[in-house]
Amino acid sequence: MLEECLPLVSELVAPRRSGALVICRCSGSQRCGRGSRLEGDMLGRNRSLSVLQHHEAMWLMLQEDEPEDFVIATGEVHSVREFVEKAFKHVGKTIVWDGEDENEVGRCLETGCVHVRVDHKYYRPTEVDYLQGDSSKALKKLGWKPRVTFEELVKEMVDADIQLMRNNPNA
Repeated sequence: MLEECLPLVSELVAPRRSGALVICRCSGSQRCGRGSRLEGDMLGRNRSLSVLQHHEAMWLMLQEDEPEDFVIATGEVHSVREFVEKAFKHVGKTIVWDGEDENEVGRCLETGCVHVRVDHKYYRPTEVDYLQGDSSKALKKLGWKPRVTFEELVKEMVDADIQLMRNNPNA
């Protein structure tokens, strides 16, 4: 008899997830002296990010006598805008916002250059604006809880992209 369990991983991001969050690639390229601009959709969307620790949660799930489904997430919610601000701050740039909706841009406070622009072609009409994962069941039954903070996650992702660009000029 085959038994199965399902980890529901909320908005998985990781330092080596290639191109998944171009925010890190864009901020990293600024750090490496390359001109780059991020174009994307709704900067106000909020997400509860999950990190590489989900592997530990899956292992714990497999140790259970009876299979069950679990939500694996940090439970914290951060906007895309906040992620952009943290990523650029990590490379020494301050992003300030001008405009709103599709006319919103993120400008470097220090140089005045636009590094972030909203582009309607990236809009996903069925995307929800607010997602928050609740992993309280995983904590209660498995003893699993996230250990990486939002700030640590952003730093790891930007650092990984900076290292990638230093090692590979075509990245």
